[in-house]
Amino acid sequence: MKKVHLGKYGNTVIAVFTLGEVSKGFIDFVMDTLSNFYTAIRNPPGFVEVYIYSSRVEKLTHLESEARDLGIVTIGDFITLHEAWRGYPRIHISLEELINIPKSIAIALLIHEAAHSVLHGSLQYYMISIIDDELLIKLDREELFKAMYIVSTAIKDLEVSHYLITTGFLKELIIYSKYTVKQLENVECRRDFMTIAHMSKLLAPLIPLNEVLRNEVLRSYIASKQECEEIIKEIIKILKNTMNIPRDLSMRVSFVLRKLLDISKFNH
Repeated sequence: MKKVHLGKYGNTVIAVFTLGEVSKGFIDFVMDTLSNFYTAIRNPPGFVEVYIYSSRVEKLTHLESEARDLGIVTIGDFITLHEAWRGYPRIHISLEELINIPKSIAIALLIHEAAHSVLHGSLQYYMISIIDDELLIKLDREELFKAMYIVSTAIKDLEVSHYLITTGFLKELIIYSKYTVKQLENVECRRDFMTIAHMSKLLAPLIPLNEVLRNEVLRSYIASKQECEEIIKEIIKILKNTMNIPRDLSMRVSFVLRKLLDISKFNH
């Protein structure tokens, strides 16, 4: 891992590390995108680390090693992702994957992660307790941990989309949402618990924008997959109801997991 850049942009210090062959042009693209975002918002983070990997394999290898060292049970496999396992915001980027998608989508993904660094840049957003004993009874340990990770990410993505709307990044959120809908189209509408949890992760960032655009975000998707309409409406209702729960991530995650369990095949 090589530290290649340290700079201050407005009130934010960004440290960039690379693993593998990463061009200066790509580093500049990432830095320009992130610095433009941080200097445009109020109350940006004071410090952010950015890790750029030449390949998906290098990204996963490094994250898995970090997770083992820190006792993290589950990690995600996304083109870009944010975490704060060490108590401060860190953004991870796979060059191999990001460079093969349109530039507008790449920018939208980076801004999404940058918003996480503003809202979820401390360890409290990655420490989750299960407060519903029924979840411990009905789900095995591995399934529960995966579902906790997926649902906690969904809840944080919901908050990120609200934030991007209020801070003037509607265009980037629309691009991000179209990208997410494409992923959603590849998910079968089944009522097994993990499929429903995965659908919640994809639907969550769409919900605030869908309301602003009067259901236009999901209209065509639902029209093309009418068999999904009922389950989508149920998941959206559950996720929207989390906003009525005190801003305690463990409480919100337990609430969503229990409600998703209620609508899964466990109860059908």
